[in-house]
Amino acid sequence: MKKNFWLGILIFISVAFASYRMTLWYIPHNLMQYTYKRWSPSNKWFHAGRETGARSWVPMGNPDFIISRCAYDLSSGPLLLKGMVPADTYWSLTMYQDNSTNFFIVNDTGRSGRPYQFVLTEKDRSMESLKNHSPDQIVYSPTRRGYLVVRIFINPDLDFQDLKACQEKATVEIIN
Repeated sequence: MKKNFWLGILIFISVAFASYRMTLWYIPHNLMQYTYKRWSPSNKWFHAGRETGARSWVPMGNPDFIISRCAYDLSSGPLLLKGMVPADTYWSLTMYQDNSTNFFIVNDTGRSGRPYQFVLTEKDRSMESLKNHSPDQIVYSPTRRGYLVVRIFINPDLDFQDLKACQEKATVEIIN
């Protein structure tokens, strides 16, 4: 009887560990690998238009936002992210590591209508390549690969084409 009890405890712990591992590591990492392949090539912005409800890369997308996405890979060097924050509407840039956890978020507060420059790099990378740049902020990615998402609220008081033009000014450049 005692032997079956301890065997049951051992099986329970094994199943719990396997479930924990699968839920918290395997699923997010594999989902990101799938997303990364789907969003290739890396280090290039892809700009979505107004969400219409048709099938798109944004699951259950919000029709009040236009969204840009970029899969990044820092193996070639740090990235310089440049663009313009639109005036008088919500804007945000979110950075995700390779397990889909966000590690950096910035929004339009204090930046409305102004250009932005961020450098995204790995923690242990030399800063020598940044000497010719003066970014607003240097952001250290916890992983070599991940993805970026920019969201712009479609303010009904603003011209949609102006917001779209602002969205398309965003660039990603590898700094050597």
